Amino acid sequence: MAALEFVVNGNETTLVADTIRAAAGEAVERITIAPVDGTPRYKIVAAVKGELLPVVMKAVMNALDKSG
Repeated sequence: MAALEFVVNGNETTLVADTIRAAAGEAVERITIAPVDGTPRYKIVAAVKGELLPVVMKAVMNALDKSG
């Protein structure tokens, strides 16, 4: 297992978590979402099987680009 970390605005947490689940499927072991103190941002940490890291990263970055 390896982990990917994303720091996003609060309104993007669902998009990122759903994209991780869609891209990695059964390879997702855990997704943790935690607020970043003093900011409107959240840190999302996803534990995913290593071979899918590039696939998940690309899917999340594309989803964030499309969302504006």
